[in-house]
Amino acid sequence: MSFLRAGFDTSASALAFSVFELARDCELQQQVRQRLRAVLGRHGGRVTYEALSDMRDLTNVINEALRMYPPANFLDREASRDYQIPGSDIVLPKGTGVVVSVTGLHHDPRYWTEPHRFIPDRFKEANSRDRPNYTFLPFSAGPRTCIGMRVAYLQVKIGLLHILNNFEVYAVPATPNILRVDSSKLIVTPAGDVVLGFRRIPSM
Repeated sequence: MSFLRAGFDTSASALAFSVFELARDCELQQQVRQRLRAVLGRHGGRVTYEALSDMRDLTNVINEALRMYPPANFLDREASRDYQIPGSDIVLPKGTGVVVSVTGLHHDPRYWTEPHRFIPDRFKEANSRDRPNYTFLPFSAGPRTCIGMRVAYLQVKIGLLHILNNFEVYAVPATPNILRVDSSKLIVTPAGDVVLGFRRIPSM
C-alpha cells in the first residue's frame, strides 16, 4: 500500500503541473511532441518500457515540473551522530532534527538560472554536469528515497505521452497565470481545478 500510495498522489500532481506548463508554451509543447513521436517511430509505434526510457525530453519536462513544484515542500531528518557542518564551527548533536526546504533549494539562483521559469532543457546532461549533488530532491535521496519514485515517473510519462500524442493543450481564459498550491495537503497539489483547453490532433 505504501508503494502504490507513494506513487499515486505524486504522479497526479506532477502530471497536472507538467501539462499546465506545456499548455502555456505552445512552441515547447510542439518540440516535445515531435521528439516523442520520433522515438515512437523508432520503436514501431509501440509504447514499451524501452521506448519510454528513450523519451528523455519527457523526463526533462517531468523533472522541471518536479523542480518548480516539488511533491513535498520539505524533508525532515534526524542526525544519527554528532556532525560538524563543513566549513563552520557548528556541530549538530546526535538526535538533532534537521529540516531541508526543498522548495527553497529548487528555486535557489545559485544552482538554477531563472529559477521561476519552466526550462526543461536545464536537465539535459550537458547542462546538469556542473550542478552540485543534492540540489534536486523531489523524492529525497539516498536510502530514504521515495519508494514510489519509479512508479511515479512511469505513470507520468505514460500520461504525458498519450496526452501530447493525441491533443494540443492550450490555455483558455479561465487558465490562471500562476498555479497556486493547496496548502492544506501534505503532497503539493494544485489549489482547485487546472482549467485547460484540449484540441484533438491526428495521433501517430
